[in-house]
This record gives sequence, structure tokens and C-alpha cells, in this order.
Amino acid sequence: MTADVVQFEKTCPRCGALKPVADFPRNRSRPDGRGAYCRPCHADVFREYRSTEHGREAVRASQRRSLARKKAEFDAAVALLSAEDRARLGL
Repeated sequence: MTADVVQFEKTCPRCGALKPVADFPRNRSRPDGRGAYCRPCHADVFREYRSTEHGREAVRASQRRSLARKKAEFDAAVALLSAEDRARLGL
């Protein structure tokens, strides 16, 4: 059985700085449970990605999915209201 090693510091591959693990965003899909880049570098990488056409379209698609999900939740909540309450609220 191997023992898990607790890591208190990590090196960001983008800026090369050795930083506390708390400076890295959580990411459960990675072996150490933290993101590869430190928070400032992660923000820079995402900002650069969003500035590309592919990144802009990905963000717009995410916003459309979120809006559709919220609309479906709203419609489900309205369906639970009585006819009197819907009329009072103008729905």
C-alpha cells in the first residue's frame, strides 16, 4: 500500500513560481486535486482563450445552455402554481 504524500507547495508551469497549494484552484479530476496553473495564470489563460473566436463561441454556447436551463426551471416552478396565483402574478 502506498502512502499519500501531502503537498504544501506546487510550481506553476506557466510562471515557474513555487506557490502554496491554496493558490491553485481546486480540480477534482487531477491527481493532486488542484489545477495545473496558479490562479493568476489560470485567469490569464482563460482570458486569452476567450479572446479567440473559438473561445468566444464556447462562452456564448455555455450562456445559452445556462439560460435554457434557468428557463426550464422557471417554467417548472410556474407549472406548480395554481391558476389563481398565475393570474395574480400575470403569468
